[in-house]
Amino acid sequence: MQTHKYYKENPKKLELHANSKQYAGTIKNFKAKSKTPMSWTWVLMIIFLTLGILDTRFGLLGIACMTAPLYHVFKGEGKVHCRKYCPRGSLLARLLENISLNKQLPHFFTTKKFKNTLLVLMLSVFSIAMTHAAPSLEHMAYAMFRFMTMSLIIGIIMGVIFKPRSWCVVCPMGYGAGLIDTQLKLKQTPHLKGDPLAIKRENF
Repeated sequence: MQTHKYYKENPKKLELHANSKQYAGTIKNFKAKSKTPMSWTWVLMIIFLTLGILDTRFGLLGIACMTAPLYHVFKGEGKVHCRKYCPRGSLLARLLENISLNKQLPHFFTTKKFKNTLLVLMLSVFSIAMTHAAPSLEHMAYAMFRFMTMSLIIGIIMGVIFKPRSWCVVCPMGYGAGLIDTQLKLKQTPHLKGDPLAIKRENF
């Protein structure tokens, strides 16, 4: 009764308390995300771009960015790289947070047909570029840096028009890692075969 009387006499306190309860979960989730490496890994992408501009041989560092998702997958951690570590995703989120139009990504971009097509296209372009650049390590480094930079530019354009991390939805490396992870989990847990929702939950 005393509590009821207190809020009756202080309606603003009641509103404040209600709002605090309403957004408690959101604040908690935000703090949890801010504790992951994703809150600072954007710095690694800036360093990579800076070094690549100063000396294109540093473009070979892009190998780490491209193989990191696979490393986590083969460790049995699923797509944890996309959720907690990806420097590109971190940079897109931080860079575009206040300038993105935040439009909904068209459904077509989320379909398997589009993701498979993009994966094959990106792998083909990358393979052709590296084949032409070989055996010169300097030329291969430049090809790698150019490939990484162009994909980042595409990600920025998508992030400005749609949500900041829209690129992450179609990212060939993330999608490819997810496909490999699914196959690994099917071998380890055959009871999940035929249950895509269960497999998806395992991935995350």
